[in-house]
Amino acid sequence: MIIWGGGRKSKNPDDSAVPFWCSNESELRLFGVFENYRYGHVYGIRVAKWNVFRWLECQDCGFKVAIPNKDGFAAAVAISGTWKVLRENSPTGQQLWQLIAKVAECVLGQYELAEVARSNALNEHEA
Repeated sequence: MIIWGGGRKSKNPDDSAVPFWCSNESELRLFGVFENYRYGHVYGIRVAKWNVFRWLECQDCGFKVAIPNKDGFAAAVAISGTWKVLRENSPTGQQLWQLIAKVAECVLGQYELAEVARSNALNEHEA
């Protein structure tokens, strides 16, 4: 007898979160990194994954920003690790804006927004 099945799963690996601009609140906020997908398994081993949706979600208001691809999701999880280290050492405004630029460029593919964030980082450095 073959034992098979399927289901849907949502996850936030390692409680990943990155700083980003919340359009709802017009403020810098912390965004959780999430992935939701359907899967199929045989004997408890996942053999297929489909209908994958990845997003950043504001931890204050729930505003969501779609992550366009798997590489962006991996980048968001990696940047989250950098954020955890920076957060423990009280990041400067410049470091925060540089991290936001990485999120915009590497995670979301929003190059113009990344340039704005880099410009803000330079302004913080000059101040």
